Amino acid sequence: MNGLKVASGCLAFMVGLGTATATSVMPVALSDAVGQADTVVQARVDRVETSWGFHLGEAAIVSRVWLRDEVVLKGKRLGSLQLFGGQLGDERMTLEGQPELREGEQVFLLVLDDEVQCPFVGIWQGVYKVVERRVVREGRPVLVEGAETSTTS
Repeated sequence: MNGLKVASGCLAFMVGLGTATATSVMPVALSDAVGQADTVVQARVDRVETSWGFHLGEAAIVSRVWLRDEVVLKGKRLGSLQLFGGQLGDERMTLEGQPELREGEQVFLLVLDDEVQCPFVGIWQGVYKVVERRVVREGRPVLVEGAETSTTS
């Protein structure tokens, strides 16, 4: 069911008495994240443009992330993504846990096609960055280019 996929892939908000409380995001194994993703690409962030726009039908600060050198590993070419949040002057909107993509970064993105709060599988779990030839997530190396890998039972 798409509703379950959306709920597991993005941060949900519960509204009560005028306040929003974030729920937890379940850890997703890489193989499961790739399986959940509609699109998986390796690309370089070309530019990021922040402006007022609409996100899920509501007025919000949004950031358009333009990609270049895109290699499609699953799904389709993205070209660009619109993300909730960013900063305009003194006003800032953020989605807790959503990675910030910066111009010039090389990234692997695991993306959901559904219109959701965050397009990345498991929010931060769908974004990997390449730093000094190492694939990292949340600053921790995931894979070193040219390293031998082994499997254990």
